[in-house]
Amino acid sequence: MSENVKIVAQLSSVHSTGDVLDTGNVARYLDSVGKSIQLDILIAGWQERPALYRMLTSPDSRQSSEVFLWYPVLSDYPGFDPSHLVVDNHSRRSRGWDGYDGTGIAETFKQSCPNNPDTLLAALGYLEKCMTEYAFDGVFLDKIRFPSAANGLQDVFSCFCPHCAEKAAKSGLDLCEVRAILGGTHDIRTQGRFAKIPPGAPWLELLVADQPLLQQFIRFRADSISEMIATVADRMRNLGKKVSLDVFSPVLAPLVGQDFEALTHHAEWIKPMIYRFGRGPSSLRSELPALIHELGDHLGLDEVQTMKWVANHVEGVAGYSLEELEEIAPLSLIRAETRSALSCFGGTPLYLGLETVSIEGVNEITPRNVEEILEIGSDIGVQGYVLSWDLLHTPIENIKPLMAL
Repeated sequence: MSENVKIVAQLSSVHSTGDVLDTGNVARYLDSVGKSIQLDILIAGWQERPALYRMLTSPDSRQSSEVFLWYPVLSDYPGFDPSHLVVDNHSRRSRGWDGYDGTGIAETFKQSCPNNPDTLLAALGYLEKCMTEYAFDGVFLDKIRFPSAANGLQDVFSCFCPHCAEKAAKSGLDLCEVRAILGGTHDIRTQGRFAKIPPGAPWLELLVADQPLLQQFIRFRADSISEMIATVADRMRNLGKKVSLDVFSPVLAPLVGQDFEALTHHAEWIKPMIYRFGRGPSSLRSELPALIHELGDHLGLDEVQTMKWVANHVEGVAGYSLEELEEIAPLSLIRAETRSALSCFGGTPLYLGLETVSIEGVNEITPRNVEEILEIGSDIGVQGYVLSWDLLHTPIENIKPLMAL
């Protein structure tokens, strides 16, 4: 294995039952993984399980060079309160994503507001507790965004809470005017100063090219996320801990408030979720079709016309139908997004999200699927891979392709 390519794995404490997360069972599985590959970093979390955390971080039992805490900063964190949730332009709280209803998995994708001081107090307070009680080497910050299209467009158009209104006003942005534009009661080309939106989504730049207030709104949201991450990163480094980030694919990132150029200053490395197979928030096969449906309505185009428009402005989707995108994200899109991420990240290492989970009837990934992403990553020159999203649901045969690195 090349010393320059890092192998990282995520181990979820919320997507498995208690017997699967038993320390003995986890230790045995990590031992079997170690017979195929050497993990540089293990990311564990985010529900606190004291015995598991102590076992994974103990010098006597850890099976990776470093162990990071996986922590959801703006969603499903300990101490969450409904008053923390973002507010859409119709004054409704984030409704989240209901794809896990009835499964027992405690993940709602309801997003909290980064400008609400109570959000940061709760999320950061519990994070500091975990980072002082357990011997984690660093933290992997997840859910660092506003809601995505998979939640529904009404969640995307947020946040309009009093905290955001006050902060936006200080930057010269009137959220009442933005609300009027989104509600269709204001000329969408209202005069105002133009703002540079985050890179990675040419389609979005085109849509708001003549809409200065929406540009300011997108910029404000991105600055809000970046400032929150700066605060969290500073606190972690004061504790002597490293910081890494879980982010969206570039074509989606600006829409959820992620500015890669700003975020790279606060991370040791970044993992983009450029996913082919997964369903739900962050996954390309869910997020892009949701956007395409909304774009068609916005542009007044039928499905075929909308796909033609998208193909002209999203690299890697030309020649595919909407139904094909919903079935699986094409490798051409994965390649284009990986190349874009590497460009946006500058000198900050890119550890590509590598889908390895295989659950019958849900997410059936094969060793060949893993090899295809490794080939793309190798061609483009990524600095590492993160086995996603849960090592405990990853068959050993899906790990073995990494032996060739």
